[in-house]
Amino acid sequence: MGLNNYKLPEKYTISAKIKEIGENFAVLLSECEIEFKWPRLKLPPNSKIGDDIKIKIITEETLQEEYEVKMREILNEIVN
Repeated sequence: MGLNNYKLPEKYTISAKIKEIGENFAVLLSECEIEFKWPRLKLPPNSKIGDDIKIKIITEETLQEEYEVKMREILNEIVN
């Protein structure tokens, strides 16, 4: 696979929608119909009910993997 074609898929990620926003917690409804309680202060700024979001779980290993992909993307922009 060439440098120009390398793109990491959205691994470790599920889509969700903000169902409710309370004083302390928001309720997120995942694409597989599972509800999650999420701290309101950990939502992205300006989030509102009905917004589509992504929930992602990462480890140190997957964080490093994403970092390497970003570095490839930056190198790709420089080369092109």
